[in-house]
Formats: sequence, structure tokens, C-alpha cells
Amino acid sequence: WTIKSENYDTVIFFKKGKFYEMYDVDADLCHKILGLNYTGGGRVDMRCVGVPESAFDRHASHLVRLGYAVGRVEQTSSALASKSSSATVCERTLVKVLTQGSVIDDTMLAGFESRYILAVFEIGNVVGVCYTEVAAGRVYFGGWVDDERRSSLERLVSMLRPHELIVLDDSVTFDASLVNRTDRSQFLRDYCHRCILDGGNAGGATQIVCLRDSKPCSAAINILAKIVSLGETDAQQTMLDHKLAQAFQHVHESALNHYGEQHAKMIDKAAKLALSFTLYHFARLRIDVQIFSLGNFVGVYEPTLNNHHAGMSCVA
Repeated sequence: WTIKSENYDTVIFFKKGKFYEMYDVDADLCHKILGLNYTGGGRVDMRCVGVPESAFDRHASHLVRLGYAVGRVEQTSSALASKSSSATVCERTLVKVLTQGSVIDDTMLAGFESRYILAVFEIGNVVGVCYTEVAAGRVYFGGWVDDERRSSLERLVSMLRPHELIVLDDSVTFDASLVNRTDRSQFLRDYCHRCILDGGNAGGATQIVCLRDSKPCSAAINILAKIVSLGETDAQQTMLDHKLAQAFQHVHESALNHYGEQHAKMIDKAAKLALSFTLYHFARLRIDVQIFSLGNFVGVYEPTLNNHHAGMSCVA
């Protein structure tokens, strides 16, 4: 139950032998939406439904298309080993969380459209962004100085049409030495509000991922070291170090040329925070290593309509 308590907003499929089982509120939801019959797989006081492991993709993709997050929990120790000792509990681990923006399996992708997860952090009129095309494993990040109406940010959102938008909850506080944070802009507030009213992905709108933890903010200070540590070998770590540092350097130099030193420093911070939000969210989805270890980082600055990279001016 620790897994469910830490992922209460996710429909959890628990592996049990050759089946996946869902319990209590998840069982009720799957019974209603998927038409699954209640079984006696759980405890006497527990509602339970189940599906064969071969049917996982079909049922999970149905839930994901409706805007639900689906978690897959696998057995990390065999049931036979558990039975050998009455004191041993069959261990289970959350191996992946599927959402509309993070789906990469061909069986779950509708058509060939690009799916983006966008993270945004604002410092005054400075906007930092990180958007990821998960299926392609490409991570874009950077920032610019926007107007009060957030015209450039609005243009970026309309061009990307992100499946998920990662923002920080207004109630979260963190070390003021990192950045003196201000509240979200009116545009971002209105956009999040509209998406929530429209029902997120279930209603065809962007799913809002609202972070209510200061950890990704604190982690932003060491974001370079964290991503580089995802490399499995020394050579891969060196490659990640080089590509990430190069992308950050291009973001800084572009901001310096366009806006001057003071704004360039703020853009660096905002971009780093947006990237940190993305890494934090991807770690929860269990796809952080899969995406970031590829090293496909691209520095971006002020959105334009004249570039083939999702409408952004890019620096490789």
C-alpha cells in the first residue's frame, strides 16, 4: 500500500502471477470504465478486478487516452521464493507510470504526432521553459524576456499543444538564495484554469502537473551533476557532461547577446528550474534515465515562427 499512497492520483496495476490486479478505488474505476468484473482476488474487505498480463497494453492505453495516469507494478521477487519463507513478502516495485505525454510504445501512440511535455518557470517577466518530445527522446530548454501578456509563451504553447504542463504550486516556498520567486503570470494562471475546467486530456486539453514539493527547486542547483550521473559508463557520463554543458552555454550566450548580463543570469536560473521540474517529473514516471541518458539536449531561446524545431529558435 506504500506504492498506492505515494501515487494516489495514479491507477495502479499490481502484477500477481500472470495477471494484473487493481484494488479498491482503482478497482471501482476500472469496473466502471473498462467493464471489468469484481473478483475475489483481494482480501475479504477489499474490492478487486483483474486482467491477464497480455491485456495490459489494451486496458492501460484506454485509460491513458481518457487522461488517467497508469502505474505498472511488477514483482521483483518470485512468489515461489516468497512461499519458501513465511516471513518473506513478495516484493513489488513501480517500474513505470504511463501518461498521455510520456507514452512511447507504438501500440499506445495515436498516429505519428509529436507529443510534448512542457515545464515553465517564471521570474518576473523572464520565462524559463523545458519541453520534451518523449517518443523521440529530445529535450529542449532555455528562456527569454516576455511581455506582461506573455505573448511569446502563448505562441509557444499554441505551437506545441503540450499534452502535459508542469508548473510549481504557488504555495511552495524554497531557498530564497536560489531565486526570488514571484507568483505565476495571469496568462499561465488562466491557461491552467481552462485546462482543469476542460477536464485535462480527457477533454482534449493539456493535463496540468502541479508540483507541490520544493525538492525540484533545491535540486536545480545540482541539475548538471544529476543528469550526468545517469550515464551508465564513464564514456557516457563524459558525453552527457559535454552535451548538457554545451546546450547551457548556448542558452547563456544567446541570452547575453539579446538581453544583457542581468537578464541572462535570470534566464539561466529559470531554464535550470524548468529542466529540474522535468527531471523530477520524469523520475516519478520512471523514464528519467531512458530520456536523459540519450543526451539529446537543445538550447532554445525566444519562440519564433521561422524554425522547424517546433517553432523555436534553437541553438545546437
